[in-house]
Amino acid sequence: MVNPIRFILKKYFFVTPLFYSYGNAAEEILWAAARARLLGSKLVIIAPARYTQILGYNICNSELYNLEFNYQFNTFELLLKHIVSFIVNFIFFIKRLFALILKKYFKIILPEHYYFPQIGRYSYWPAHNINNDGLKHYEEDLIINELSSMPPPTINLSKKTEEVNKFQDLMTQINSKYVCLHVRDQGFHGDSKKRSYRNADINNYIPMIKMLINKGLTVIRIGDASMQTCNLTDDKYIESYDSKYKSELIDLLLIQNCEFFIGMQSGPTEIALLFKKPVHEVNMYNWFFSIPMKPTDRGLLKKLFIPGIGEVNTLSKRFSDVPYKFTNMDIKLSDDEITFIENTPIEILEATKEFYFDYMSGFNRQPNEALVSNKELYKLFAEGVLKSFVSNTTEPIMPIENEVHRLIFRPLISLGTFYCNSSFIEEESTNS
Repeated sequence: MVNPIRFILKKYFFVTPLFYSYGNAAEEILWAAARARLLGSKLVIIAPARYTQILGYNICNSELYNLEFNYQFNTFELLLKHIVSFIVNFIFFIKRLFALILKKYFKIILPEHYYFPQIGRYSYWPAHNINNDGLKHYEEDLIINELSSMPPPTINLSKKTEEVNKFQDLMTQINSKYVCLHVRDQGFHGDSKKRSYRNADINNYIPMIKMLINKGLTVIRIGDASMQTCNLTDDKYIESYDSKYKSELIDLLLIQNCEFFIGMQSGPTEIALLFKKPVHEVNMYNWFFSIPMKPTDRGLLKKLFIPGIGEVNTLSKRFSDVPYKFTNMDIKLSDDEITFIENTPIEILEATKEFYFDYMSGFNRQPNEALVSNKELYKLFAEGVLKSFVSNTTEPIMPIENEVHRLIFRPLISLGTFYCNSSFIEEESTNS
C-alpha cells in the first residue's frame, strides 16, 4: 500500500523562505529550487498568510513567493498547496505567539524556529552530516553543478495587468538598455550605528553612473524612500523607488530584465543571483558571504584596518590573518575592533570599467592582472571552517551546523572573481 505522506514528500519539495528578509528569502529559494531539481521534485513555496503579520513582522516582497519554475500545478496540486500552506501558517502563528509572550512577559527567548518556520532549510543546505571526511562529500554534491546549469525562475504575471503596463511604460520612456544599481545606506532600518560597515555613499558612485550613461546605458537605482539622495540629475539616471513605478512586482521585473546588476552584499543582490544576472559587487565587507558566484560575477572589497594586524587589502591576507569573528554575520563589530574603508569614487569607476569591458566581451575577455581567482583560497577557507566546527577548539563562537553547511557550500560554488584588493588602481599607477 502506498504511503500518501511519503509519496507527497517525494514528489514535492516544500520550503518556507525567511519571510521578512529579502536576501535570505531569495537565497533560500535558489538553493531549494536546485535541491528540488536534483530530487526530481516540484518546488512548493509556502508563503506567509496575511493574518500572521499581526504578530509583528513584515513580508519582504510577496511576489517572491509566486515565482514559477518551469512546471505547472494541476488542480489537485494547487489544493494540496493551499492545505499545506494553511497548516504551516496556523502552526507558525501559534508558535510565534507563544514565543513573543515568553519574550515580552518573562524575558525568555526561544530558538529561531519558534519565530519563523524553517521547512526545507535542513534539506537544501546540507547534503550530509558533518564529519571528518574533509570536503569530499560537499564537492561531490551535485547541487554545485545544478546551481550553475539550472534556468532562472520566471515571474508570475497573471492578474497583474496594471503593473505590467506600468513596467512597459517605463521601458518605453527609457528606450535603451539599462542596468540596476543598489547602494545600501544608513536609511535601511535606521542602522547607521548598528551595522554602518555594510553601507556606502551613493555620491561616490556618480563618476561610475556618468560613465555608464556615456556608454549608452540607463542606470536605474532601486531601493526605498529611506535612501540617501544622489546629487546627480540626468534623464538616464532614474530612481525607481521615487516614482509611480515603485511596486514589489516592478522591483523584480527591473532586476529580471536588466543587462547587469551593480550592488552590495544586501538583499537585491541575492535577487539578481536568483535571476542569473551578471553581478558586480562593490564595497564588499565580507569575503566569503554573497561572493562572486557565477563566471560573470565580480567583486571589489572594502579595505580593512584591524588593531594589531594593520591594513588588510588582499583576499589571501583576509583568509590567513583575520580571525573568524570578523566574518561572523551575527557578531556586532565595534569601530575599536575593525575599520572598513569605503571604496573611493575612482576605485568604483575603474572597477566598473573592467566589469563593463568584460560584459561587452561576453565575459570571454582575458582577465586583468588585477583580478585573482578565488577558488583555491575558498577551498582552504571551507576546510578551515569544517575543521574548526568538528574540533570546536579553534574558535570560541561557531555557527550552528546548518550554517556551517552554508559557509562551506557557498565558497565551493563560487565561479566568479575578486578584484585583488581595493587599492589596485594605485598599485597599477605606481607600476606604470
